Amino acid sequence: MTTHIETSASVTSGIDKVWSTLSDKAYWEYDAANLSDEPGEVNEFSAGDNGLDVTLFEVLPTEALPEAVRSMVSQNLKLKL
Repeated sequence: MTTHIETSASVTSGIDKVWSTLSDKAYWEYDAANLSDEPGEVNEFSAGDNGLDVTLFEVLPTEALPEAVRSMVSQNLKLKL
């Protein structure tokens, strides 16, 4: 069963500062390392005139899974975001 989550935020910084932050690989590396209990990683990153492309890998520990699923999954799951 999946859950849909919708989030919004107001950003008071100008577009140049927002783009500067989002197009900095260090921002995504920090986010991946600190987003959850298990550190993730930046798998792919490119930023340029055509936009931004970021792929993160996050680890979902088996302890976070429902008990019925844990019986079928023997190791932590690596999620591609």
